[in-house]
Amino acid sequence: MHNKNLVTKLSEEQLDELLTYTPAFSEESLANIKARAMEKINYPHQAPKMSEEYQEEPILRKKSIRRSFGAVAAALIAVMLFATTAFATWHFLRPSDVAEEFGNTALSAAFESDSAININETIAAGDYIFTLLAIVSGTDITDHYIYNANGDIIPDRTYAVLAVQKADGSPMPSPADEAYEPFMISPFVQGLAPWQLNVFTLFGGQNIMVADGIMYTIVDFTDITMFADRGIYLGISSGGLSPSILMDSFSLNENTGEIYTNPQSEHASAIFTLPFDAELADAESAQELLDSMGW
Repeated sequence: MHNKNLVTKLSEEQLDELLTYTPAFSEESLANIKARAMEKINYPHQAPKMSEEYQEEPILRKKSIRRSFGAVAAALIAVMLFATTAFATWHFLRPSDVAEEFGNTALSAAFESDSAININETIAAGDYIFTLLAIVSGTDITDHYIYNANGDIIPDRTYAVLAVQKADGSPMPSPADEAYEPFMISPFVQGLAPWQLNVFTLFGGQNIMVADGIMYTIVDFTDITMFADRGIYLGISSGGLSPSILMDSFSLNENTGEIYTNPQSEHASAIFTLPFDAELADAESAQELLDSMGW
């Protein structure tokens, strides 16, 4: 019914920037990432704390860093492309079906459970139409475990499924196409600047597939519901997997604490407010996480 092709294609510049923000891995973490190369794009593990005036150019000059992670790069950019004619362009796959396509039976079941929140909110921006289909959080809700830099399983995760379409109705490019570029997708918390808490600092990752001209992405990161009483967002932007894209596309309103898309950015971006019940908040865990990041 569908064909699966492994694609490992990003520009040298994009690879350099990804590796710039990838610190040293333990042997356990490196083995885990290699094992997941057939299914995931992983954001940098144990990402360094980002400052508002983060220094990009000095780090780029440390060429030894980039040479040290050649093996990791292949895992970071591994994506899966699916082609199918089972669905019309206006009919989205169910989030559980998307998870099943990646062989993640536990996550598929989680998206069918009462814990999942079906959102189906659509925002048009630039050349794209972004749709947040669903989100689910929980403990051990995946067949594909996530590990920290010490090789320990991170059991509590949040997963979201998004669909991306071209506004003009043309099909989304596949990872094999020259025009292909992954989207920057990140959670944010009201009152915290995008450079403080984001997909890089929350051990995030993506699964990507294209079905019948629609791009589907499963993004995952540390369970964000601990901040449910503060207000949580999920932002998406064109331009590629890059901290600089994140910083350019999203900003903090220092008066209200709200996160908003930057109207001056050249990238197409949208931001969704996640409807988590405030009772899910865990103030103690949230503060422990922020303390560990130095915030």
